Amino acid sequence: HRDLHSFPTRRSSDLEDPVARVHIFSCEEAGVEPWDGAEMSDDGERYPDEVSGAIRTTSADGRFYRYERGGHCEWIDRERGEGLCCVPGIGQMNQYERGRPLHSLLLFWLEPQERWMVHAGLVAADAGDGPGIVLPGRGGRGKTTATLACAAAGFDWASEDVSIFGRDASGWNGHGVYATAKLTPDQIEKLGGLDGHAEEPEPSADPDAKLLVRAEEAWPGRAVPSLRLGAIAVPTIDEGP
Repeated sequence: HRDLHSFPTRRSSDLEDPVARVHIFSCEEAGVEPWDGAEMSDDGERYPDEVSGAIRTTSADGRFYRYERGGHCEWIDRERGEGLCCVPGIGQMNQYERGRPLHSLLLFWLEPQERWMVHAGLVAADAGDGPGIVLPGRGGRGKTTATLACAAAGFDWASEDVSIFGRDASGWNGHGVYATAKLTPDQIEKLGGLDGHAEEPEPSADPDAKLLVRAEEAWPGRAVPSLRLGAIAVPTIDEGP
């Protein structure tokens, strides 16, 4: 969808023969009724999320997966490599769905392919001449700040939070997934260069709440799709002297 900024634009024309396709559309713009919550045809497993209200369902044979929340639906057929995402309207997507679209769907699809989606940043001093550095860590451990500080300093970067890792004949490689970051106003101010690239906060939002930032736009030319892995650096939070 043209208003979904989270997917890196650099890859939209690079895949001539993709292994999977996901068609994304807005019911509001297409003039169709939102998803009606119909059940899958067989007795699969259902995983309700009490916090977000989302329901994740897998078919009994492991072929199909669905994510549903209030008319927002993501569905994929592993066997055919075909997926569908329909949203009531872009303005009705929550921050998770805007900033990490298709996240749980991708986790399901990648599982049998020996590709792993992990929380980690991925940077390189020079993507064309040097190995990538993996910056792993749970939320709040500094990986996003460290990754984007590297980008602001001139590093190339593939991901600030969600990366896909896999191995081929050349060794281990890391791939970026999303082009956005979630940052507090204080982080945005300290990193610099992000003015005009952050979503406006909700009127009732906590003033310190994280905002969705279109990080790829902030440092044109430094976002790369993939990096050959060469090192791991674990960010830590230092209280200072």
